Amino acid sequence: EGVYTCEWHDAKGYWLDPPTVANKKGRVVVSLPPSIAAEKVAEVDVGSLQEAYDVQARLKTPLAQVYRDFLSNTLRKLKERRGAPELAALVLEPLVLGAGGMIFVDPLFQRVLIDTVRASDMLSSRNGGWSGLPVIFDEVFVGLYRLGLRTTGPLLGVNPDISVHAKILTGGLVPLAVTLASDSIFQAFNSDSKLDALLHGHSYTAYPVGCEVANETLDIVEKMAEGGEWNDARAMWGVKDSVVSTATSVWSFWTPSFIDTLAKLNVVEEVTTLGTVLAFKVKGNTGGYGSHSAQELLQPLRLPRSEPLSPAAPGGASFGLHYRTLGDVAYFMLSLNTPAVVVETVQARIVEALRSR
Repeated sequence: EGVYTCEWHDAKGYWLDPPTVANKKGRVVVSLPPSIAAEKVAEVDVGSLQEAYDVQARLKTPLAQVYRDFLSNTLRKLKERRGAPELAALVLEPLVLGAGGMIFVDPLFQRVLIDTVRASDMLSSRNGGWSGLPVIFDEVFVGLYRLGLRTTGPLLGVNPDISVHAKILTGGLVPLAVTLASDSIFQAFNSDSKLDALLHGHSYTAYPVGCEVANETLDIVEKMAEGGEWNDARAMWGVKDSVVSTATSVWSFWTPSFIDTLAKLNVVEEVTTLGTVLAFKVKGNTGGYGSHSAQELLQPLRLPRSEPLSPAAPGGASFGLHYRTLGDVAYFMLSLNTPAVVVETVQARIVEALRSR
């Protein structure tokens, strides 16, 4: 339920309001929603960005137990509620909720959520390779290094039963998505009976052009990941993992000094970054998805402008910046191969636009 719900929409699931991670005036904090904050203070300092995403270490913290208690109680109340939906699966966007407002979810909450669901004896059953409920990762947006990680499973310390990938899969050239499943999930549809089969297909199912583009894209991306092209950016964030494809340390193409500057601007409430993604919330009289504050603040960035001292565009051509706003949240995304000089220019323009207001 939320801002996207239509009058005719009949929700069949149960949604959780998640805790979030953000840099607020130089402090990396986890902000708890009212449903959880009732049991603890609304904000918890977690040190650095790297510490916030060190899920294994945080599993032993008091906050992890708060999450366990909250989620166990929520499942119990849902089970006891008359007319409650029968749960069939846990579906989540790992780490970042994209269309929901570019929300950076506390990874500890998602890990505890998965553990709780899988360990619960109140849910469906223990069947094949899963227990409790099958876990589905929607990695359409976050997967394939968008957040600096090939996939989010190693960071969370758990693997899903089903995972969906797209977007970077073909470099944005043609439409294609891929659904990955554990063997036990696959075998559930592998039967001699037509009634057990997943009889769904469309015009783009396994079409040769899309598949070939995906193969080429994955080759190019993996060469960048293993070829050292991102080493400077990773080093800025103190990351020393030698094998990028299996790394669990978080980092960003946006520089730490820029994030620190942005977080301390009067007009910025909070900022977060992972990999190519930068998102920040601006202060305003009206907050939430219905606000126009971010759009109004950043409007000058769209105007073409040249950079004679630092030609980020070929031949020093003038260019503007494209971005997207979701109410009081603005977000920018770099490409996996954006040159450092372009990153520096974009950062400078964002700071200039926000300081001038």
